[in-house]
Amino acid sequence: MPHDPFVLIFRVDDGELEVLEMDTFENRSENAIRIMREVVSLVPEKFEGRTGYVNFFDYPPAFPAGDYDLQFCSTRWQEGPSRFLPFPSSNSPGWPHVGIPDGYALTEDLLSWQSLPCDGRILWIGANTHPSRVRLAELAARHPQAIDAELMEWNRNTGNVRMPSKTRYVSMWDHRHAKYLIDCPGTGYSGRLRWLLATGRPVFIVDRAAIEHWHARMIPWVHFIPIRPDLSDLMWAYKRLESDPALYGMISENARQFVRNHLLHGREVAHIASQMPEPTQCALPRS
Repeated sequence: MPHDPFVLIFRVDDGELEVLEMDTFENRSENAIRIMREVVSLVPEKFEGRTGYVNFFDYPPAFPAGDYDLQFCSTRWQEGPSRFLPFPSSNSPGWPHVGIPDGYALTEDLLSWQSLPCDGRILWIGANTHPSRVRLAELAARHPQAIDAELMEWNRNTGNVRMPSKTRYVSMWDHRHAKYLIDCPGTGYSGRLRWLLATGRPVFIVDRAAIEHWHARMIPWVHFIPIRPDLSDLMWAYKRLESDPALYGMISENARQFVRNHLLHGREVAHIASQMPEPTQCALPRS
């Protein structure tokens, strides 16, 4: 059956996950299989004898995918209910192509790290995959004392960085050295957000249409700082936090606690399992 790219199609019989078809991009499909096997092991009776579809593209497909019993998606549109069951980002177990061999260990390490920032600016570095990223780089050129932002380019053939004279690579681990972090949308959602929140640094989040399933549970100015798509309020928000150390500390700790409560590996997989419909129920997600 024709389908969108970036999918895993499976069936479960006798508690075993059988992969019927999958598309491969980086290591997303292998990660999706790993996650799905863990979910199946928690509630095998809800999968038994059923076929399933997982979409792990950067934004949701336009329509559900045919006659599969269970349909999951790593992303949802921010506005309105999802047509799919939630599924973790397929980058969350690891993303070696951007220097993250073990995403779960990185989350734990970032949560446990206690240090003062070395750089008082807002940090962002990444590929040119959304207009807001270009606007951020332009804003950084005008406000270098407040923003350290740079566009770079990945060498997709090797997983390493192609480094022209004006670009550099900053590991996710080294993002903790900045006082502030900012997350821009990419082709759809941004897969790095879970790790940014774990650093203990306040994260400015540029509004986007496609989000991960847990994103809507965060509260603006409690877990993160909301920023308009045109970044017109970024400098105002930055100055507000600079003038209010208590607000800075509150958002930092709340973001970390959100990660502990919702995004640690076992908790996220358990949440996905809890959303599974009973075999006698319609397999559409509950609101």
